[in-house]
Amino acid sequence: MKENNLFVKCLCSAHLLEIQKDESEFNFSIWRLGGESPFGFKERLRWAWHILKTGKPWADSVMVCEDDAAKIAGFLNRNIETKAIKK
Repeated sequence: MKENNLFVKCLCSAHLLEIQKDESEFNFSIWRLGGESPFGFKERLRWAWHILKTGKPWADSVMVCEDDAAKIAGFLNRNIETKAIKK
């Protein structure tokens, strides 16, 4: 039986990535864990500079190790319904 949800904790321990399979679509949610930012002053300054320079803030970010990336890939592969592409 296929699982419907996968939860992967960010390496910074401040976020959690949830992937949910719902019929023929995948829903990705990023949850914030805890209250304070885990980033120091330099990292927050880097993020602010990126926004000032590009005008495009990140929606959010999740860092995963190779093992968690493999879990994500495996979850997606197990839950993708392959359909023939008609031309």
